[in-house]
Amino acid sequence: MLPPLRWNTIFFPLLLTVVVLPILSCYRERNSEGLEALVAPAAGHEHEVKIRLSQVESGIRNFTLQPTLGHTHNIVLTEEMVQTIKNGGIAELQSSMEMYHTHLVKIEKFY
Repeated sequence: MLPPLRWNTIFFPLLLTVVVLPILSCYRERNSEGLEALVAPAAGHEHEVKIRLSQVESGIRNFTLQPTLGHTHNIVLTEEMVQTIKNGGIAELQSSMEMYHTHLVKIEKFY
């Protein structure tokens, strides 16, 4: 067994670094964005979209979903959706039609 002093000075801080820092960095990264956008699967695939709260607050309303299977989709937020998001609600909208399908997108602010 290791002496307590060695455990406290070497191994415990190392364990904290390995376990806690990735969790904190994920939390910090998520909260720096301010919004979470979930894209529902459709036609057997998914897309991602990255939207920052700062973009929405600056007036940007058009966003493009990440390309998947050789195509992409667009979404457009209305002012009503923006107010819903800013007030803590969830905005739901359909993406543009591409390759005979759309995706449901849900956007919400997190704290």
